[in-house]
Amino acid sequence: MAYDSANNIYIAYTTTSDTIEVKKYSGSSWSNFPNTNTPPTSNPMEVSIAIDGNDVVYVAHRNNINPSRVAVVKCPQNGTEWTSAAGSDMYVSGTIKAAQDIQMAFDGNNRLYVVYYDFNSSDYSNYQLHIKRVNGSNWEEVDVINLPTGHYVFSPKIAIRGDVCYIAYVDYYDSQRDVILYKIML
Repeated sequence: MAYDSANNIYIAYTTTSDTIEVKKYSGSSWSNFPNTNTPPTSNPMEVSIAIDGNDVVYVAHRNNINPSRVAVVKCPQNGTEWTSAAGSDMYVSGTIKAAQDIQMAFDGNNRLYVVYYDFNSSDYSNYQLHIKRVNGSNWEEVDVINLPTGHYVFSPKIAIRGDVCYIAYVDYYDSQRDVILYKIML
């Protein structure tokens, strides 16, 4: 869920027909956003939504086809079409195993950052957190956090204040849960 500068509420979700719908609540009723189409996708999962300082709506998701990848698209308030968040490629990542918990945030310059976790082994035992951002018309890797073997990541969150990007997540290991806060100087 996200809200714009006029306090309209937005939600994004997957449908039974393997599409993403975005709805806008203007205080009295829900409507489709934008009115003409849905974000481009193939078998979407892990949908999230964010709105930047100019009220541009961003939707991130994992397309769950082969190869599975993280995608981010955007649409301005007066727009009718979804476009790639960076250049012509809507994909944040190359081929991934199964990205989870995709989250977005914006820095003071309205630049988009994305965090998600994936696995760096074929048996899904080694977790990684990826932090990426839009740089002009490209995505760039800000950092990758590699967790020790046997550690599991849950619920990564991202927040940006000034020139610091904060990543918080739950690290689960040997029946223990620790909340980890990771700082990245931008």
